[in-house]
Amino acid sequence: MKKISLTISILIIAFSSIAKIPSIALLKIETLNTPLTNQEIRSLVQLELEKTELFDVYNLQDLDAELIKNELSSNFCYDKSCLLEKGKILKVNFILSGQIEKIQDKIIFKFRLVNIDSAEISKSSL
Repeated sequence: MKKISLTISILIIAFSSIAKIPSIALLKIETLNTPLTNQEIRSLVQLELEKTELFDVYNLQDLDAELIKNELSSNFCYDKSCLLEKGKILKVNFILSGQIEKIQDKIIFKFRLVNIDSAEISKSSL
């Protein structure tokens, strides 16, 4: 869990100089071979984002409801076009998605932070 906090902190530090608090939506985090479920990991990452107070974090239940309302799946989304589409519908500045995988004794974190306004991947972390 410390690695999750560290990885999220690294992504967030890049945006600490922004004066206005940007909004961010956290899509589902895919987990492979981990003891925690996708939802448990997503909740932990959401909590870490909220604790930084650097982002206006979109509520998970509201996010899922908004995507369903727009006939979009709230399932795993990692490619740029999918992230941009969902970010525009949610009207957020950034969208975060990722994957956590356990391979033997190592845990690999892959996160993508996309700036919706510029349509660029702000950070991609491994």
